[in-house]
This record gives sequence, C-alpha cells and structure tokens, in this order.
Amino acid sequence: MSSTNRGSKRRKDDFYETPAWCVDRLMERIQPAWVYHVHNAVALEPCAGRGSIIQAMDKYSLEWSPNELRLGLAGECERLTGHRTRVGKFQTWDPPYADLVMTNPPFSLAQEVLEWSLPRAKVVILLLRLNFLGSAKRCRLLQEHAPSVFVLPNRPSFTGKGTDSIEYAWFVWGLYSTPTVDVLDPTPRSVRLRK
Repeated sequence: MSSTNRGSKRRKDDFYETPAWCVDRLMERIQPAWVYHVHNAVALEPCAGRGSIIQAMDKYSLEWSPNELRLGLAGECERLTGHRTRVGKFQTWDPPYADLVMTNPPFSLAQEVLEWSLPRAKVVILLLRLNFLGSAKRCRLLQEHAPSVFVLPNRPSFTGKGTDSIEYAWFVWGLYSTPTVDVLDPTPRSVRLRK
C-alpha cells in the first residue's frame, strides 16, 4: 500500500511489504494492552504477502492463519513463516472468530479489509495511509468504529528505493475503550535501511 511514484506504474496488485521496524514501533507502544488482550492468541492475516508482518510478530507466540491473494506469494509466505497459507480472495474466506487481525492491506482494498475484519476478531490492526481518515466514503464507518491511530513519524520505504511520499499510521480497533491518537517514536535511519 504505497503512494510512491503516483504518476508511474504501481506494483502489481498493490503489493508493498511492511518493514519490520514499523511493527516494532507499534508493539513498543501498545505492549501492556497487547499482552492483556491478544498475546499467545489466534491471529488472521488476510493479505499476507510474503509474511513480513507474521515474521516481525514472531516473538509474540501467535497462532497465525494467513491468507494471500496471489498463488506465488502464498507459497513464499508459507515457506518463510512455516504457516499454511490459504490462497484466494479474503472476501470469500470465513475463518473462525479470532483474537486478532493484523495486516497491511492494498490501499484499494483497505475499507473492504476493515469491514471484513471487524466482525471476525476482537482486535483489528491495519497499517494505512494517514489520509484513510479523510474520506466521505469512509466517514460513517469510521464514526461508528473509531480507531486508535498510531502515527509513524518516519515514512516507510515499501520498495527499498527511498521513502514513500505520504504519512502512515497503524489503525487499531478493539484494544482501547477510548480511541486515541499517538505519535510513535522515531526509528534511526540505520534500522530503517535494513532488509
């Protein structure tokens, strides 16, 4: 879900892997609430890609059920994470109710992913463009399901070729009784450049 090179050709299927440091900054901030709600829990990843979020979350002992939209990437996800990966549209996937949904969805499918996720898990965490908040189309949904928003102060590089052109945040539903906006700690450049 990148806005890099908006005027040029986007990556096929809006596939942009999540850098591990983005996950690390969020987990540093939400740790106490996280442990209470979803540590050692069942987690769904509806747009798993190669499994970068699953790999970054490895230390939390979650039982993942990943889904990937593309056959080729699903095989890579399974190989890299060791979790059997369903292949197909998340919209046709009806897994048992889970403790967590966590994903970086293609921005073109972000609202659909959110609407799919909310009734399927206790906690939903999506990495989205910060401007996801500013849309008449999503207005009613976000009023009815207001998220806590954790802003990344450093722009991620989803391609490995420079940072993106827009701000990003983790949107969290179900972890806090009152929605909040918070700015996460900066990440040193040396960490952001690691693969």
